[in-house]
Amino acid sequence: QTALLTIDQASIFTIHSFCQKVLREHALESWQLFNAELTDDLAQIAQSCADDFWRKQLYERNAWEAAILTANYDTPDKLLDSVKNIGHHVNIYPTELKDIDALLIELNHYFDLAQVEFNRCREKLQHSLDKFKKGAEENFVTLNAWLNGDTVQIDKKAFNFLTTVGIFESLNSKKVSKKNQDTFVSELGINTQLFDNLQNTFDQCGLMLRRQLVETLRYEIDQRLLQRNALTYDHLIIRLDEALRGENKSEQLIQELRQRFSVALIDEFQDTDDSQWFIFKSLFAAQSQYLYLIGDPKQAIYKFRGADIYSYLDAKHSASESFTLEKNWRSHPNLVQAVNQLFQRDKTFLIEELEFNPVVPANKREDGEIFFENKPLPPLMLWQLVPDVGEFWSTKQRKIVETQFCHAVVQEILALLNDDYLLQPENRRLKPKDNAI
Repeated sequence: QTALLTIDQASIFTIHSFCQKVLREHALESWQLFNAELTDDLAQIAQSCADDFWRKQLYERNAWEAAILTANYDTPDKLLDSVKNIGHHVNIYPTELKDIDALLIELNHYFDLAQVEFNRCREKLQHSLDKFKKGAEENFVTLNAWLNGDTVQIDKKAFNFLTTVGIFESLNSKKVSKKNQDTFVSELGINTQLFDNLQNTFDQCGLMLRRQLVETLRYEIDQRLLQRNALTYDHLIIRLDEALRGENKSEQLIQELRQRFSVALIDEFQDTDDSQWFIFKSLFAAQSQYLYLIGDPKQAIYKFRGADIYSYLDAKHSASESFTLEKNWRSHPNLVQAVNQLFQRDKTFLIEELEFNPVVPANKREDGEIFFENKPLPPLMLWQLVPDVGEFWSTKQRKIVETQFCHAVVQEILALLNDDYLLQPENRRLKPKDNAI
C-alpha cells in the first residue's frame, strides 16, 4: 500500500538519461571528467578519423596496392559509410585482425602464380569463350590486362569466373550440357585453385581495411571525445559499462547506487543490448536489491539499433522468478482465439527458447463487435499482395508495393466509415477514431 501511495515519487529515466545522471553525479567513481557535454554530432569526428585512416593506409602505397584496397570503396566517405552503423556493442567477425601489408604480399605471390597459369591456358581459353555466358569475353580481356600489367584496376568478377565454382557458374548450359561440364572444364586444364586463392586473398585485403577502420574509429572517437570532454548518447552507456567492468570496476559506485535505488524496474527490456543488461545486472542483481525486468521477446524489433534478444534470454535464465500475463484485456475474444491459433505451432519464432504462450480474453463478444449486413466480421483477416510478375516481389519494387498498400488501407478505411458497418451493441456507424493502423 505504501508503494502504491508513493509511486509518483519514483525516479523515472530512459536508459541513456540514467547513465548520464550516474556519470555526471559520480564522475570520480566512474573515472569521468566533470561537466562533460552531451553531443549528437558524431559525424564530423568520425569523418575526420576516417580521413586520417585513409591517408595513413593509402598515401604511401604504390598504385597496384592502392587499387586493390580501393576496389570496393574508392573514397574515404564510401569506406566510412560501409562501417558507420557498426556500434560498440556489436561483435565483429572475423575476430582476428590480419596485417594488411602481409595480405598484400600474399596477394602478390598468388598474382604471380595466376599470371603464369593464365598465360599458359590463355589461347585454349580464348578459343572456348563462346561456350561461356555473356560477359565472359569482357572478363577475359580485363583479367588479361590486369595480370600482364596493362592496368592496376580490376573487377573481382573478372577473376571470379576462373575460380573452382565460378567457372561452372559462367558456363552456358545451352552450349555445354550439365553432364559434359566436368569434362569440358577438365580439358581446359586451368588450375582453378590458384584463382580461388587469388580471390580469397583479394577479398581479405578489402575486408581487413574495413575491419581495421572499425577498430580505429572505436579507439580514436573515444580519444577525441575525451579531448573535447564530450559524450555521445552511445558513449553514455559505453562509459558506465567500462566503469563497472574489469580492473577499473568501481565498487564504490556500485554500493552508492545500491543504497540510493533499492528497487529497479526496466520496461521494454527486450529492446536492450548486452552492455545495458550488464549495467543493470552489475548494479541491481544482488540479494539486497529488487530488479524487475518487464518485456515481451515477441516485440523485439530493434536489432538494427543494437537491441539483442539474447541479452533478454540471458536475463531470463538469471531470474529467480518468472511471470507471464495470461489474460488479454484489450482485444475481442474471437481475435484472441484467432491469434492463438495462428501462432500455436512448432518453433513459431525460430529460436527454441522463445515460446508462444496462448492467452485467454478478459472481454466478451457482447462488449463490442463490428457487423456488416447483420453478420459479424471475421476477427482476423490476412491480406496478400499478388506480384505483377513472377512468384515474389523484389526489393526494387518497394515503392510500387508501398503505394499499393497505402491505397488498399485508405480504401478499407473509407469503406468502414461510409458503408453499412455497425458497431454493436452501441448500434452506431464507425467513426475515424475507431480505426488504428
